[in-house]
Amino acid sequence: AEAQIMMGKLVEQESDLSGALDHYRAALKLDPENRSALDRDFLILRNMHRNPAAAEVLARLQSVLNSELRRERMSTQVRTSSDSSRN
Repeated sequence: AEAQIMMGKLVEQESDLSGALDHYRAALKLDPENRSALDRDFLILRNMHRNPAAAEVLARLQSVLNSELRRERMSTQVRTSSDSSRN
């Protein structure tokens, strides 16, 4: 996935947005929750004025971020509980 993202960025620098989008989509097939790929995918869709598709990608990105926050909070709670029980 990371190699596809790097290729997408290189292609994007050449102003080939459609080609870059193909690479980001390939990265998302390999890792559907890759924040970098979702972010780049969203930005390119916005630049291409494909707003309905961009809104779908943004919703997926928000879902991934919310899931990560929930996991982080749970991990923090477990650590806090573990630290409290040691005292």
